[in-house]
Amino acid sequence: MTHQQLTADRLLLEGQHQRLRETAPVVVLACVFAAGYAFLAPQFFSLRGGSQFGQFAMPLVAVALGQALVMISRGIDLSAGSIVSVGCALSAVLFESGWGGSLATVGCTLGACTLAGCLNGVLIGRLGLPAILVTLATSFVYSGLALFVLRQPGGGSDKGLAAIYTDWPLTPMVLVICLGIGWQILRSTRLGLCIHAVGDNPQAAERLGLPRTGLVTLVYAIAGALYGLCGLCLTLLTGAGDPLIGTPYTLNSIAAAVIGGVALTGGVGTFRGVIAGVIVLLLLTNILFALGISAFFQPIAQGGVLVAAIAIQMLRRS
Repeated sequence: MTHQQLTADRLLLEGQHQRLRETAPVVVLACVFAAGYAFLAPQFFSLRGGSQFGQFAMPLVAVALGQALVMISRGIDLSAGSIVSVGCALSAVLFESGWGGSLATVGCTLGACTLAGCLNGVLIGRLGLPAILVTLATSFVYSGLALFVLRQPGGGSDKGLAAIYTDWPLTPMVLVICLGIGWQILRSTRLGLCIHAVGDNPQAAERLGLPRTGLVTLVYAIAGALYGLCGLCLTLLTGAGDPLIGTPYTLNSIAAAVIGGVALTGGVGTFRGVIAGVIVLLLLTNILFALGISAFFQPIAQGGVLVAAIAIQMLRRS
């Protein structure tokens, strides 16, 4: 084995250890929260309880993974919730109309949300506009588009797909596994490494000739597809569409990603960390509800956990 191969193996091993150190605290916290909630609600570890938790967690998992990918590339997406609303509203209208069948509705919804994310990427990558301002502006555009498609909660859902999502206990887990496989494939390819490189050091990546414009556009397009998946899951879960349903998902996706160890400064983030962050965020809400604490105090607790996660990140980097 050559010296270069040994050096590459050593760097790869160090990177794996670093990612493990970054995600270990939140994974442990997720396990503690799961144990605490199981004590308050023993049915949590039953097949039915776990399936119900997975059904409600899957939409947030999808949107949090999209947000995490954007953050890894040193961006932010404030239009995530609005694109979720577009996906939910559009799928509900198409399901009710029976246009093209279920697969056509799924494809049309994911395609529309991918185009919405791609527009964000073009404005940010090609025109060089700040991500926070672009996505804030497009969030209003996409919110208006969702209300144009569906002016009030309604529409319909596909009974067959809804039954698969809500009645089959393992469906949410299978979807998460598929997303994990896709994430790992992306992470292990040159494309994934370039995305991390652009997020970690944009100037160095530019000097190396990495196509930042194309990478940013692709990242936001993938994120848009994940937001569309979130909207589809919400339609199947609720049996109808809602043009405002995505509003809380913007901040919740950022919170789940940050709690899961995704760096606000880019270049750092793992799949298991995001999943653990989603679990922590949802279990925190469930624990407070099980303790009988008013819903008005739940955002305070979530904000406290988010601030603590940001503070820990800053301390580590310093």
